[in-house]
Order: sequence, then C-alpha cells, then structure tokens
Amino acid sequence: MKSLFANISIFLLVSVHIIFQTSTSAEAQQKPVSLLPETLNTTRPNTKSKAITPSQDTDSKNEVVQIDELKDLDLESTGVLDIESGGFSKNMWNGTSHSKAILLLKNLPSILYSRGLQNLQKKLLLTRATSPLAEENENKNSILKLRQQTLFRSGKLNYFKKIQQNIPRSHDDEELAQLAVNVFFLTNNLGAACDLIKYWFDKSQTTFWQKSLIFCDAINGLRDNVDFGMKLLTETQEREDTKFVSLVNAINTNLDIPPTEQITDLLPRDVAMLRFAKQVLPKPNPGVLPLWLYDIYINDPSTTQENRLTLANRAFQLGLLTAEKLAKLYETASLPQDDIATAVTLTDAGDTLIPDALLYRLVLSQETDFGKAQAIHKALSFAARNGSILEMAELYKNVIKSIVPASELGWFACSAALLNLINLDFTAARLWLEIAEREDKLNDQNSITWSKMWPLLWLLNGDNLVAWDEEKLENWEQGLANRNSPQGRSLVNLTYYVLEIFGAEISNEKWNSLSGKGIPVTNGYSIFTNTKSIEDAIENKRAAEATATLLLSMGGLKASELQEESLLFLISTLDNLGLEQEARNIAFQVLIQKMQGVW
Repeated sequence: MKSLFANISIFLLVSVHIIFQTSTSAEAQQKPVSLLPETLNTTRPNTKSKAITPSQDTDSKNEVVQIDELKDLDLESTGVLDIESGGFSKNMWNGTSHSKAILLLKNLPSILYSRGLQNLQKKLLLTRATSPLAEENENKNSILKLRQQTLFRSGKLNYFKKIQQNIPRSHDDEELAQLAVNVFFLTNNLGAACDLIKYWFDKSQTTFWQKSLIFCDAINGLRDNVDFGMKLLTETQEREDTKFVSLVNAINTNLDIPPTEQITDLLPRDVAMLRFAKQVLPKPNPGVLPLWLYDIYINDPSTTQENRLTLANRAFQLGLLTAEKLAKLYETASLPQDDIATAVTLTDAGDTLIPDALLYRLVLSQETDFGKAQAIHKALSFAARNGSILEMAELYKNVIKSIVPASELGWFACSAALLNLINLDFTAARLWLEIAEREDKLNDQNSITWSKMWPLLWLLNGDNLVAWDEEKLENWEQGLANRNSPQGRSLVNLTYYVLEIFGAEISNEKWNSLSGKGIPVTNGYSIFTNTKSIEDAIENKRAAEATATLLLSMGGLKASELQEESLLFLISTLDNLGLEQEARNIAFQVLIQKMQGVW
C-alpha cells in the first residue's frame, strides 16, 4: 500500500524514552585484573561445590540445542520464530548493512505501550533470520548480543532464555555470558548461574566474575573460599564496595543488614543475594523501577499491596504480565468492601491509586448479568477515555463471555459487541451485534450504541460481521453534536482516512463536505522525519529495517500522543508490515478515545 504522506510538511517532535541498560554495571566494564599479586598465596582453599548443582532451564518448550550440533551454526541467526510461527521471513535483514542494523538495534526502546508494537518488537528480536554480513573490523556476533540486551532491558526474560538456551557455553562473548548470569540470578536459577560463573572465572578475572564467584562460594558454605576471594577483591578494587560486603556478611552470619546499609540501585546479583539471605528488598519506586525488576517486586512478599497492584497493572500494559495473572492478583487482593462498592465514584474523582483493581472487583462482586453489564459498561467508559480499552477487553474476557446475550441488555449490547470483537470472539460478537442494531433507537442517551459506534464496529473486523454501508456512515456523521466545529471536522476527517487505509471507499462528496477554514493542530508528537526511511525500507522489502525504525520512532510514546498525520502513518505502516489486526486495534483505540464526549 502506498504511503498517504508524500506531501506532509510538518516538523519532528519525537520523544524517545531511553532506558539505560541496567544489567551491565561499571564493574562489568573493567579490564581484566590479575588475581596473582606477588606476595599473596593464590591457591584457593576449596573449589568444590556440593550444595548448588547446575540445572537446565526448562521454561521453553523448545529443545536445547547440543553443543556438538552448533559447530556450523551462525549464532547471529539464532531465534525461536519463523514465518510459519508468527515471525518475519529469514531474509528480513536483506538489503540492510551490518552497521545500519547495529545502529537501529542499539537504540531500540525498552517501553512500548501498544500490543501491536510489542508484537512487532517480538517478531524483530525472536525471528530466526540471516544477519547482515559484518565488515572485517566489526564484531560478527554483535547483533545477537544487542537483541539479548534489548530483551533484558525490556524485562522479557522468558524470551531472553529461549534465545540463550541455543547459545553454547563455550561461545566467546563475555558480555553475553554476564547477561545470561544476570537472568539466572533474577529467575533464581543459582545452579546454572554458578556453573557458568565458574567456567568464565577461569577465562576472565573481571570484578563481575570475582564477586559472582564469591557469592557462589558463600551460598555453598565455603567460608575459606569467601575469605580468600574477599581479600583478593580488596586488593584489586580502587575502593571498597560496602554494598557487596554487607550482602556477603548477611549470607555468612544470617543477620539482617543494618538499616543504615539498606541496598539501593539493585543489580541482578544483589537481588539474588538479598533473597538467599532472606533480606527485605528496598522499597520500589514504580516510576523508575527497571523493567527486569517488575516480576521480582510483584511476587515479593515485602511489597505493599498498593505497590504490587500498581506495578502489576503497569506490567500488564507493557506486555510483561498476562491478563490471567493480573486477574488473579486483583481477585485475591484484600480490598475494603466500601472501596469496591464505590469504585466508580473513586475512579471518577481520581481518589484511588488502584482504580483498575477496584473496578474489576466491582464487576466480580455482581451476582446477576445485569449487574455485571452495568459494572463493565462503567469500566469500559473509563478505559475508552484513558486509551486502554484493548487491555481492558483482554482482562475482562472471561467475565464478558459469562454474560448471556439478551434483549433486556440492549443498552449494553454494543459495548459487549465491541469487547468481543477486540477479543476475536466473533460468535458472541454476532449475537450482541444483532441485539445492538435492533435496540439502537431505544438507547439514544447511551454514548456506545450501534449507530454511534458503527464506523468502529466495521473497523475492528471489516466486512466479516458488519457490511460496509455509506448510509450508516452518513448517519454516524450527522449524529455528531459538533459535526461542523473544527473538532468535529477533524474527527470525521481522521476517521475517513483510517477507514480508507483498510479498504473503505469514501465518496468525493463526503471529502468535499469537510472543506472549510483551516483547523488548529493540537499538540502532539510527530515521527515525520522517519517516514521517508520507513517508506523506502518497506518498498524495498527491508522488513527488519522498517520495523526497527518504526519502533525507534515510537519508544515511550502512546499512539494517542501522535499528531494525526503521524498516527495515520503508524497505522498504515503496521498494516504494510503484515500486522493488520494490530493496526486496526490501534486505530480503534485512538478513535474511540477521541469520540468521548462528542455525542
């Protein structure tokens, strides 16, 4: 599909949220230091470990590739997806230089707010694909490492492990090995961590491996080894690491860390040491917490319920937590009954820090379909307003399915149809659509009805359930209270453009009816300066390059924050990259948010 934006003349205002990689500390960057001072006996007292044994990661269903099978494997191509399983083609990097690929991968964002963009990044990082050839002076395995670093920074540790299990221990990349150890620390796989640490300690004596080996010796009760390692560490460090010393002492003495020595700026090894020593984690700041720590804090007993639910909701939005796990947390949370009963009032007034949990529990507290429908309808209105209706539909999926379609719920029928369409439950959606159309005229006071939502009903699924009908489009347009205002004309114009992206035919008469004085442009972000490079990459079938450039453009941004031209470009690009349903969903979410309060 050709771009809609050849003549756009706007300037870029891109806000890219860069999350610094926290997995590699300064200690990991040091040059190797000798562990053999002339005046020191360097024989380690005891290197045998009997308490912690290596264990193989069984998280993924994919079989671990044995080392002897990897002799001829190009590690850069390592992945778990192909075109049949939802990935890109193995040739997705064709036409892109190695240096260009490196530049794009280095700058990939950690935070992506829409499921469509999250799925796009998953395809980019997990696809088994031939990488661009590196020049003689370039690191031939740098693309693999950058993919793994991005997965780590993004908190996608399960994806990281699926890639890592296909990399042999003998692979000579120290940074990648340190990342693997960090993931083992975070996932409490200390056996595998210590096995890899011992292997690499014989190859490199950087501070990272020194401290990690001391930890392994400490958890196995090898006190002489710990004392020996700490003595070496003291002689090779410029200054004492009081945090590490406190953690080692906590493990050796079983005493709590003094309040004056509470740990901040956590590293993955710090997390493992705190947990092994049965120490309390530092209080989290949800606003700045690294994504790789989310799962740790959500599941840590010392995390307050408010912080746990706040982090869990954010993790769900970022694709780090499933709807099933979030629902379970909401169901089991100890919430005051008065707060649940007044969830709508508290949410509307902004008087609660956990509105989503309260609204969900309000729905669960209802004993009748009518009560559930009322509560879901309220939750939907809040989700539409704040641009989270897609995630809301995913979370409420099972509750929505439990409500039997009936004429007495005609006022709820269109809401139910929308939510079922988002969840791709077309059987239920069809039943609700029939009721919504039949009861349309009886619910004029409702903002979510068949006629008021008709373009969005078509948008979500094309002609499959809702046939294209220009007369119904006309009825929708005429129903807008502010149709002739700048805001109304802008909304209609944006809607027409979106519908055309997915094959709708808007007559010239309708386009001409929008003619009028220029419309003030609202503040927002633009990705205009990247459009030409993305268009060129798509036209020349450089899928990975187009994907990475688009993701780079959208880092830390929500689709609703884009200026309209950039929003349309985002939607059409996702469609061109083969993510049609994701593109439809993003368009739907933004449009329904903009339609709030126009009836």
